[in-house]
Amino acid sequence: MTFEPSPDRPVSFLHKLVGFKDLEPPISDGEYALYKRFRDGRDLIPLPVAKTLPECPRNADRRSRTAIRRLISDPRLPTILKLIEEEKVRAEARRKAIAEERKAAEAKAETEALRTKLEKIDAFHGDQLNVFSLKVGQFEHLIGAQSLAEASLKITHDSYSEFKKSQRALNINMAQKGNDRSAMAFGVLAAIENNLRDKGNARGIAAGLSTVTIRRSLVALREEERAALRMTDILEALGVLDADDRLAILVPIIWNDGNCDIDFSNSSAEFRVRAATLDTLKPLISASLGTAEGAREHLNQALRKALNPASGLPEAQRGVIERYLFSGNRWMTPVKERTRCCLRQTLRPPSGSAACPTIPR
Repeated sequence: MTFEPSPDRPVSFLHKLVGFKDLEPPISDGEYALYKRFRDGRDLIPLPVAKTLPECPRNADRRSRTAIRRLISDPRLPTILKLIEEEKVRAEARRKAIAEERKAAEAKAETEALRTKLEKIDAFHGDQLNVFSLKVGQFEHLIGAQSLAEASLKITHDSYSEFKKSQRALNINMAQKGNDRSAMAFGVLAAIENNLRDKGNARGIAAGLSTVTIRRSLVALREEERAALRMTDILEALGVLDADDRLAILVPIIWNDGNCDIDFSNSSAEFRVRAATLDTLKPLISASLGTAEGAREHLNQALRKALNPASGLPEAQRGVIERYLFSGNRWMTPVKERTRCCLRQTLRPPSGSAACPTIPR
């Protein structure tokens, strides 16, 4: 308990000039400490007992000195203060018990929610007919607004018909007819007109691009890709990866360098726009989100970090990750997997000798 001096002070010189006098000495620090202990804990006193006690003033000042001294001089005060302290201890114990119960209930709810998430993940990945489906609009923020604007403008230019391209060139050529000064001015205006028209068309293409859907079914994925996507979902369920990290791993694997189902059904783009979109999406996604091999390496790094005891991940959750890893790191590259197999052969003990620790798959 911190010491708090009494706020009651003697009458000042100015108060004496206007007629104020101290009929009683100010409340001392010791008296104020007793009064404050009673005042802070009076809500813990049973109501019948509280009614028999002297009045407890709200504040300690010159007007309440008599009432405070009457209260602290009551012979029952030491016993009541002891009861107050005991009740405070019991109240603190109840508060801690309630907090522990609430914490246990929250932990149980989190465990149940995690169990439900893992069951859904196992059910999804257990049926190879299930499909991973993503719209470009779901991960376009990972690509970046500037890159998307440039890609949309490129699609616009590449999708123009030969007639449209000739019309654009003719527009500039006709504007540049005449003397040098007018040709330069009208040529600039024609170029600005073409540019504004291109950007207007690009905005429409960008809106349609966000509705393009890429899909891959589990049966079309390789074994290491299925294992990588499953572990990605598990790490997101455990909170190791956030939604953007999950997308950064999922998209390159599902995209598969364009070797996936690409659905334009929600887009009204014509044939030339769709063809230009396909040609542009391949370098756009590869340059922005990387390749499938890079995505698996991203997953490896997140996994190593999660399994490190210094990561702060609870032991139970690390156990969940290790349980799913028991069948092997299937998303590793073939070179890494061959290296693990060779190392396992090297460490295999000779016949009749004590077994050495095996490398967990």
